[in-house]
Amino acid sequence: MSKHLRHCPKVGQDTLTDLQTLRDWLACPTAQIRIEALITRLGTVAVPLLGRALASADPIRRDAARVGFGFAGRGPARTRVVGELRSIVTAAHGGDDTKSVALALLADLGAREDAKFDDAGSILRRSVSQFAAQLESRADITSAADLVVRQAMDVLQFLSLLDKIAPSATIALADELAVRLDLAPELRAKIVELYEAPDKRVQREPTSRSARRIAVTILVDAAARLVVIASRKLDARRVRRWAVLIGHTGRVDDCLYDIAGPDAATSLVENLCADGYQVASTDRDRARAIVTGAARRTGAALTSQYYFGRDLLDLADAHVAARPRSLLARVVELLADGQLAEADTLLDRCDAANPDVCATRAAIALARGDHAAAIAPLERAISLDPEWPLHHWNLGVARYRLGDMTATLALQRFVATSAAPTGLYGDAEQPGRIACAERMIAELERRARLLEPDTTRARARRSRTRRSPQQL
Repeated sequence: MSKHLRHCPKVGQDTLTDLQTLRDWLACPTAQIRIEALITRLGTVAVPLLGRALASADPIRRDAARVGFGFAGRGPARTRVVGELRSIVTAAHGGDDTKSVALALLADLGAREDAKFDDAGSILRRSVSQFAAQLESRADITSAADLVVRQAMDVLQFLSLLDKIAPSATIALADELAVRLDLAPELRAKIVELYEAPDKRVQREPTSRSARRIAVTILVDAAARLVVIASRKLDARRVRRWAVLIGHTGRVDDCLYDIAGPDAATSLVENLCADGYQVASTDRDRARAIVTGAARRTGAALTSQYYFGRDLLDLADAHVAARPRSLLARVVELLADGQLAEADTLLDRCDAANPDVCATRAAIALARGDHAAAIAPLERAISLDPEWPLHHWNLGVARYRLGDMTATLALQRFVATSAAPTGLYGDAEQPGRIACAERMIAELERRARLLEPDTTRARARRSRTRRSPQQL
């Protein structure tokens, strides 16, 4: 141990005893000792011992040293800690695990350093894997998206790495990043194009139960400024609190989000009332409407505090006036432009379980004149969404072109589903489709009647042939 103390202040018997205690704790960090007080007492004398433990191949000692460095870096020994960690990072033969821990500790201390890893790819994959493992709830995803934005990361590169390890987490994070108005519109559109979730509803936590536990207060002052406060009790000692200040311009001037004591929301209301505010309403829907309008007017100026707390009012992407176009929308554009090969290639990246994707694949086949290839995706679309009339219309047309008499059933189903209220009520082409379908149904039924006598005569001939000689 003497060589590790060579550059340390002269130590006494008490210090040696503390060093011995620290060495024992690093070997068994579960020991019940006041380690923070011990390291603070040792100061710079503890740093070499912690450095040697951090470079150990034993993960237990390495984790214990990480905790010890965290305590030491907050005290007078900070400069000595930074120097020790930098020497570990720049060492030629240091292990990748040790260097990555040292880099993390330096980052916590606000010090930056470059490192050369023996297997940089492995370290990066491990870091991304650890990041993905922490995305367990909607709040985790929101915090992760905020971290990505604030750290000015290469968002697309990071999502690409994450997608190889945790695809579901990637979709959730991409969905959150796509509504961060502090990202460039072009980048948000690219995120949607690459990582659009098959069903956005699975990304959001159910609100039917939690809504009943959320307390909402709307306050207004003489200058027409509004404050909307939403809070939800987490347990007996904690409450999530979100307050939105809306100025007379109708924009969000400030946001407060925190986890505080059980009476934090009530105290905030009382303080605002003491400052001249009056309680105007406690209606949750009214609060949602007010904050939504203000958030849309504020746009890219919304702060992280807004994104952290918006789930308390189930706002999701309500602040986005126009969401970036989806990948499927881009496919439809290519189809309309006649770029069928490009549309087909891009469609392969869409969710095959989406009925609109199946219908679009059929539309590409129909545009190529390949009516037979359109049958299977249209039948799949109908099985997923049987009440949408256009699926039946396209299937009927495809079978009609193929001379398939079962086209009658598809066209009849189209007419029946068109009688129900759908989004096609506003489609100017829908009446023409219905009229065309009725004409095709009449034509197919006429064909069936023309074929029916031949079938009857053939049945009669077979019956006469089977008669016995006695009957003749």
